[in-house]
Amino acid sequence: MKSLSINARLWWPPLAVAALLLLVESHSVLQTSHEIEQARTALTRQLDKIEKTSLWAGLTEANAARTMAVLTSTDTGLGERLRPEIEATSARISTLQKAVEAHTTADDEVAMLAEVGRARMRYIDLRKELAAVRSAGTAVSEAELKRLRDVLNTYIAAQRRTVVLQHRQTSAIA
Repeated sequence: MKSLSINARLWWPPLAVAALLLLVESHSVLQTSHEIEQARTALTRQLDKIEKTSLWAGLTEANAARTMAVLTSTDTGLGERLRPEIEATSARISTLQKAVEAHTTADDEVAMLAEVGRARMRYIDLRKELAAVRSAGTAVSEAELKRLRDVLNTYIAAQRRTVVLQHRQTSAIA
């Protein structure tokens, strides 16, 4: 330092501090942009799950309306005419369910989706049982229709609780 002029010796400490501050700021900017990108990715993934779960719920309600129409109609051929739509919608629901489950990591959401899956299976099993009765030409009793509505309402309520949970998780991310 003795070989430097007084002017250089006076400027050296502020320049060193400025360089150090620039280095720290650069690191901070890189770290922050990395965290923002991670949050953006997590938020996008979460919004995709909400979209798929909401679509799943809508398709469930569409299929439920078709099923109730088949089971309550006096037209015995209605079941055969609507069967392709019901089966295609069920396949689409299965695809959505698998996609949502594949991107789910939170324990509470996994448990909620398992509950929805069990409710869905109960609904599908009862729907098939009553459809078989109806295709045999027998009218489905009001008690059985009420049982189907109860199982369906449990399924739909579980789906709605899942969407609410997903919205809460989205709020936590944002």
